[in-house]
Amino acid sequence: MYRFLRVPAFVSLLLSVAPLIAQQIEQYEGRRESERLRPNRFLFEETGERKDLLQRYYQNLFLESAKGKIPKLTPYEEDLLLKQLKPTLAMEGPIDPSQYIVGPFDGVSVNLWAGIPLSFSTFITPEGTLIIPTVGEISVAGRTLKEVKEIVAKEVGKKYPKGEVSATLISPRTFIVKVAGVVSKPGAYIVSSVDRVDKAIFLSNLSAILDRETQIPEQLMLPPRRVDGGQIPMHYRYEEFTVEHKPSLRNIQLVRASGDTLNVDLIRYYAAGDVTSNPFLQDGDVVIVPSEDLEANTVSIQGAVRLPGRFEYQPYDSLSLMFKIANGPAAAANLENAELVRLRPDGKTYEKIPINIRKILSGEMDLALQPNDRIFVRWNKNLREDHTVTIKGEVQHPGDYAISRYETMLSEVIEQAGGFTSEAAISECKILRKNNSEDTLAKNADYARLSEMRLSGMNKAEREYYTYESAIRRDFVSADFKRLFVDGERTADVTLRNGDVILVPSRNRSVYVSGQVANPGYVTYLTGPDYKYYIEKAGGYSRAADKDKVSLIKAGTKKWVDAEGQAVEEGDGIFVFLRPERAVTYYFALVRDILTVATAGATLYFLISQARR
Repeated sequence: MYRFLRVPAFVSLLLSVAPLIAQQIEQYEGRRESERLRPNRFLFEETGERKDLLQRYYQNLFLESAKGKIPKLTPYEEDLLLKQLKPTLAMEGPIDPSQYIVGPFDGVSVNLWAGIPLSFSTFITPEGTLIIPTVGEISVAGRTLKEVKEIVAKEVGKKYPKGEVSATLISPRTFIVKVAGVVSKPGAYIVSSVDRVDKAIFLSNLSAILDRETQIPEQLMLPPRRVDGGQIPMHYRYEEFTVEHKPSLRNIQLVRASGDTLNVDLIRYYAAGDVTSNPFLQDGDVVIVPSEDLEANTVSIQGAVRLPGRFEYQPYDSLSLMFKIANGPAAAANLENAELVRLRPDGKTYEKIPINIRKILSGEMDLALQPNDRIFVRWNKNLREDHTVTIKGEVQHPGDYAISRYETMLSEVIEQAGGFTSEAAISECKILRKNNSEDTLAKNADYARLSEMRLSGMNKAEREYYTYESAIRRDFVSADFKRLFVDGERTADVTLRNGDVILVPSRNRSVYVSGQVANPGYVTYLTGPDYKYYIEKAGGYSRAADKDKVSLIKAGTKKWVDAEGQAVEEGDGIFVFLRPERAVTYYFALVRDILTVATAGATLYFLISQARR
């Protein structure tokens, strides 16, 4: 009966001891978890989210130092520099006498070929006349050089009938034109009679080109707005919004002194070589550069062309002109399957007009364009894609090698390269694969990490670890060169892809010892000795070393294994851990907990023994 009464007491005691043991286990797990999550005191207290701070600091330091080297020119020095930058008179080629209009200060040489040759040089006066000694004053204003030659020959021939007369332009004149509109500095500029409209526009924007080279942010050059009393309102401290007008390149107006207005199309001039779209300048010209107008006034060419783009519309635009502006179709363009998409009069629907590019380029057909027309040129699928891999390092013939798509194996390319040299560290070889995604943002490591982690449901510790792994991630292909080329396991072969880079490093013939040793660093590798030999060569253990916790970091795989009983290979690393430092209170708590659990165990043992009697 007494034994029967002891059983409930034993069960009751067991139920009271069990929560105590569970509580102690929970406390140990909590302390262990807190130690694991404690910030790394050897580095910094952040978890790796801002690893680029140091890089940004040096970048900013470099930019600041670069700003200090920017020369600040006085207005006089700037004008002097602009004059020095003005090139000597350059010409496109021989002047066409039938096109060249003479004007004041053109230099002219008059020659008489007779028994006694006569030659003299003169210039056209500001009134537009040419003064020839012994002949008189000849009015030549507004005439072409060809007409001037004829007039001079006629007038001189009257005085000297027995001879041949010629007139030659020896120095084109310079004069002033005015530039207005969307340019950096509107005003008057000196040009020559062999300069075209684009030269005047270039001069009016030259100072802006120099300003851009100084890399000075625009907001730093804007003075802050002030109200009465000199206070600066918070919302006016920085000029965040600036209105910038882009200059038009297709609707530039050239106003002659006579009042005639010509349209200048620089895109047509540069792309199609149409000189009428960029005429020569004349005395009294005014160049007006309006802002670009792309609202319901554009034509575009897209797809398989060398220079796709969207341009302002001009009434003379045509399919042939647009292909000239786009520098022609690309080599892989589908010349039979292009189309013109045109907006119908209702402003909502489109019609598609098929285009044969071959006929357009040959001149067999053409079509005038309308505002908002869009030309689409399709690509042909290139079945002969140029797939290439690169081998760098310790192979007999490093360089680029052609491969077949999804067919060429790693072993084939290494064989083509002549195999490894005797200095190749085969176990440390890597294959670097480039990210060929069309999404440029996907190539950003932070974006890829956040995108992959968004739906993971990871806790804080798991997120921190994933962030760490993402920070050291490289786009390597999982390949074991040692298994493939040393052990001969063909299953370890890898299929290569376009753009892969095979890295074959040199043997370092050493073992790196780090951690709690007296003299960490590289130790020359020897075949046979274990890890203790290399630790001894590195100066031995430090006083704070944990001799029972030494890891071997395998070359190539970077796998950490217990150094005890492991063979050390060339290129391996040895790491000696730091012995944990704990306060005295930690050991008091540890002894207390051990005694508590031991007492509970002894009591339980005593009760079980009593119950069995």
